[in-house]
Formats: sequence, structure tokens, C-alpha cells
Amino acid sequence: CFTSSFSFFTMLKRVLFSAALLAVGSGTAAVAQGLPWTEANLGATGTALGVQDFDMPAANVVWGIHYDGSGGSAAVQDMFLSTDGGASWTSNTIFTTNSATAAMCNISAVDGATAYVSAYDDVTGGGGYIFKTTDGGNNWSELTLPTLSFLNFVHMFNAQDGVLMSDPDSRFQIYTTADGGTTWTRVPPANVPMHQANDFGLVNQFDALGDNIWFTTLKGDIYHSTDKGMSWMKQATGFTASGQNAAIRQVEFSDANNGLVVGRAVNTLRRTTNGGMTWT
Repeated sequence: CFTSSFSFFTMLKRVLFSAALLAVGSGTAAVAQGLPWTEANLGATGTALGVQDFDMPAANVVWGIHYDGSGGSAAVQDMFLSTDGGASWTSNTIFTTNSATAAMCNISAVDGATAYVSAYDDVTGGGGYIFKTTDGGNNWSELTLPTLSFLNFVHMFNAQDGVLMSDPDSRFQIYTTADGGTTWTRVPPANVPMHQANDFGLVNQFDALGDNIWFTTLKGDIYHSTDKGMSWMKQATGFTASGQNAAIRQVEFSDANNGLVVGRAVNTLRRTTNGGMTWT
């Protein structure tokens, strides 16, 4: 990703936060019935904060992280948590040795106590950190990571198995863990298709369902793994990019086969019914 465009990329994140909470509180049918929206105070201590990302590992558990909504693109380390479906919230600051210069990318939660947050270094404009909590966000630790070009996201499939993706060196740097993040092993580069010239990943632009995970690139390709990140396929979506403008605004799948990508430049949708192999 490009650090100079981080404030731009934060606009690509999942923003349907209120809709998700409404569905949790009343069931998806409530949306169609037109029940009123409710407003929740997330308990943040700072001002001008937006929701950077959120994750819901259970129907009544919501984790999230903030971003600087003032326009200054400052690195923000604030997180929030509800374990009662949004009726009440707690807010904490992610505090570790390197967190002060960490620009948060995404959050991946396992349950109401354990969550992981990915970040890159806002000063150097690269590298990567993963912060982990096992006590509901009161205390955080830094995981030991390999040297990364630019960390874009971390995703935990369960309490033990996870994957991270960083910008390429020879190939996209993809690592997996089978012990809750204690150790990380690089996926063999031969298992990751070659990227286009000058292509990069995008902060938090991915989706995952079951053992499947997809991520998109600056130039409009989509990478798909069906085995928790151990092997990958690459397909063109039909969207293209110009300069530092990302080709795709968002990617979402409803099951292992059916998904949508939202194009940025042409403001249109493309659909797949075969897991991303082809798009129309």
C-alpha cells in the first residue's frame, strides 16, 4: 500500500457498522421491516474519530478500531468493545513498545476476550506490527513477526490458525500461524502467483469465509485461497487502476462462490459465482 494514501484507503473500509448492530439486535428481518435506527456512544476518549474497522466473532460481541477523522491522518490507537450486542461499550488504547507510531489497519477477533490488530509504522511508511489482547483489550502484546514490506491485514480463522499479508518483495509476503500468532511461517513464494509490475496490496481490503480468503490489489487483481492461505490463485476482476488510485473500492462474499467487487473509477459492480475465478 502507499502510506501517502492511507487517509484515502481508510475510506475503503467496512462502514455498515450501524446496520450490522441492528441485524444483531433484532435479526436480519428487522431491516426489511424498517425498525428505527439507534445511535450508540462507543466511549472513545478522543475527538473526530471514525470507525476504521470492526469485527463480530459472535452475535453479541463487537470489536473495533478507530481512525483520525479530522483530516490530519494521524496514527490512532483507540479501540472499542461491546460484549452485549451494543448495549454498552468499553474503550481502551492499544499500548505497547511500538504502538505510538503504529497506523492501525484492521482488527480480527476470536471471541469477547481475544483479538488481533494489524498495523504498519507511520514514521517509516512500511514494516508491520500485530498487537494481541487476551483480556478484552485491557492489555496488549506485540507478536514477533518477520521483516515485512508493508503489512495490509491479519485474519484469524480461529484461535490458532491465521494469515497475514504484506506488500511484495519477490511475491506478496504471506505468512500463516497455527499457534495463535506465536510463530509465523512464510507461504512458499511458488504458492503465490506473480503480481503485476508495481502492484501492491491495500490496507484491510479483503474478505474471509470459512477456510476461504480473498484480497484485492491496487491494479485490480484478486487473490483467493481455499485452504486458510496456504496456496493461492490470481484472477483479474476487469477493473483497472491509474496511478495510486485503487481499482477496487470493496470486496465482499456471501458464500464461497458468490461475491461482489465495487469498482472505484467507474463506480460499478462486478459479480462472481465461482469464488472469483471469473467476474461479470
